Amino acid sequence: MTRYFIKLAFVGTRYHGWQMQDNASTVQKEITGALRILLNEDLLITGCGRTDTGVHARNFYAHFDLSGMLTEEECLKLVYRLNSILHDDIVIKEILKVVPEAHARFSATSRTYKYAISRVKDPFEKGFVYHVYGDLDVDLMNKGAELLMKNEDFSSFAKSHTQVKTNNCHLTHARWEGDA
Repeated sequence: MTRYFIKLAFVGTRYHGWQMQDNASTVQKEITGALRILLNEDLLITGCGRTDTGVHARNFYAHFDLSGMLTEEECLKLVYRLNSILHDDIVIKEILKVVPEAHARFSATSRTYKYAISRVKDPFEKGFVYHVYGDLDVDLMNKGAELLMKNEDFSSFAKSHTQVKTNNCHLTHARWEGDA
């Protein structure tokens, strides 16, 4: 078996998150189906994490195992072919051969989450920015972000009884930025 990482991005508006679900359209389900068609192999992809319904990802990694080996040129062609058949809200950026022990989820060293709030309604930001009426106290919001930086145990934000060994996270940055 040969392991490959997929670097991808998606707009999650049409999907019920990353993870495969019965009777629901998910990003994992779409990519797995496309890979099975193109590679003619029954395989499953594993993502670097899970996303909720409607969540977008600029840089998301997943891995899959293949019985054979793809050349670098075949990986480039597979990227092109996947992008040709996947809906335009999912983009495959790159497919890379990795060592068999590499794991999209458990080998990750960091994750970045970005949230955007705007006081100005803009139709081009629909689905990407949360629109709020009224004033925002960015200084007070940053005091709240500072409290997050003092914590390491985020069990209260996590689903219970999963495969993770710990819900401890080391935050390196938490800040709200705003214009006047």
